[in-house]
Amino acid sequence: MQVSNSCLDIIFRKARTQNTWQNAHVPDGTLEAIYDLMKWGPTSANSNPVRIVL
Repeated sequence: MQVSNSCLDIIFRKARTQNTWQNAHVPDGTLEAIYDLMKWGPTSANSNPVRIVL
């Protein structure tokens, strides 16, 4: 499977650490979609489960 250059730009080349936040409401559906993507992601030596605080 190949990943497009635009996807690689978003994920790796142009990604930056977020250091400020907006005081804005995030819909529950968006949070659920993010969680569904994150829950299978790797962790340090696969020994640290993801913990999400809402």
